[in-house]
Amino acid sequence: MTTKGIMNVDFESRVNEDVTDSNLQSNIVEPSVTVTIGEDEPSGEKELTTEIKLENEENKTNERFKRKKPFPPFTVLHPYGLCKWNLCARVEQKFNVQHYPSKKRMKLLLVDAEGTKLEASMYDGEVDRLQDTIEEGKIYSFTQIDIKGAPTQYKLVDSDIECVFTKETEIEEQDEDNSIPMFSFKLRTFDKVHAFEGNKRLLIDVMAMVREVGPVYYKQSGDKQIPKRDILLVDKTLQHVKMIVSDTLATLDYDWEAASNNDTIIVATALLVNCFKDYLLLYSSYSSRVFFNPPMHGVQDFKTSILEQLRNKEIASCNIGGANMVAVNLTGATRITVQELKEFSTFNSNMCGFYEVVITISKIYYDEHNRLWYTGCGWCRTGLLEAPNTQYWCRKCDKYYSEVHLRYVFKMEIVDHTGSHDVTIFDEVGEKLLGCKANSLSELFKKFLTIADNITNDLVFNT
Repeated sequence: MTTKGIMNVDFESRVNEDVTDSNLQSNIVEPSVTVTIGEDEPSGEKELTTEIKLENEENKTNERFKRKKPFPPFTVLHPYGLCKWNLCARVEQKFNVQHYPSKKRMKLLLVDAEGTKLEASMYDGEVDRLQDTIEEGKIYSFTQIDIKGAPTQYKLVDSDIECVFTKETEIEEQDEDNSIPMFSFKLRTFDKVHAFEGNKRLLIDVMAMVREVGPVYYKQSGDKQIPKRDILLVDKTLQHVKMIVSDTLATLDYDWEAASNNDTIIVATALLVNCFKDYLLLYSSYSSRVFFNPPMHGVQDFKTSILEQLRNKEIASCNIGGANMVAVNLTGATRITVQELKEFSTFNSNMCGFYEVVITISKIYYDEHNRLWYTGCGWCRTGLLEAPNTQYWCRKCDKYYSEVHLRYVFKMEIVDHTGSHDVTIFDEVGEKLLGCKANSLSELFKKFLTIADNITNDLVFNT
């Protein structure tokens, strides 16, 4: 996703400015009163009054915006009283019209010159009248706006109010103004998002580095199958968190593939927070967006900081399938022999250790189907079962996959001057040894029947 324009970033801080009563009052629209002159006036005077009234109506729109500027910031708006408001804002996001049995609704996400965001809603006749007038990314003046309490679920912004368009609301496009940001984010760090767990009233924004990208899978929802994808993220706190994106965000194949190979920084907006077996999870919502390498000030410093912190730390188990994500310092690991490794694995089968071993590969073992891989779930890595409609099903996660995702798992014999030992190789290490992903190697096996012998010969007796 390519973004242009100015972005406003707020790391959980906001400054409220005092607004004088005179400034506030000048932007409240007082109820208009029409005075009718007695019917016994001469007919000539009636015609003159009618002409003046028509002339005034003709210039009413242009004069309204001149008379009501400057516009108030969103921070001073309130739902009290019978007044209506005039506002000026950029349309950051325009949502599709939602149809209900008795009404229809369209929502907007507005941002003002201070970078404050506010939801706006229009219903029924206002949708028909105004939806084609509004374009995403442009600045508009809005008159006769109602301010009401915000809905109780899925609040796009941290605000207790929202704008509601009325029959009197008029919209006029304004000239481009760089003082009003194109996008505005209120970013949360991973060590603080636990406070929003299970809170469906508030959605959050995060900035993080992409560490791993899982394959697309499908979840049944009614009579539809919704595409989903699991993304492993790390932010400046070095906490690893999984984000699950759905629908169109999950099918951005090119963007996610590029992100997985280039330490890409993303900003993900309007996320829900939840926990699964003590692991923090982020879920995309209907209003979520993902910005890849956003043109924001400080993004490069953010990336550099994370890479520097990770340089001497190798994430020993940061798989996207929900295993323990533990940062282990491998610098200065103890070097042992193959015989010592064999003794450790024999007498400490339930323990985990990190050692350095210099070995030679003497043999690679294929399975009964002459393969070095299996079809694994992108979440829990459990082997998949074939399902109807050429799909694959994970019995543990109850997820459906339309494409096969292969993972390495094979055994090989290693030797040194002290002896030999069989070890099991899993996905990430297999990729480093063989130089490609399991899916790619499978395709080569189908095209070239002798490729297995060549790969084995290249690896065997290498140190």
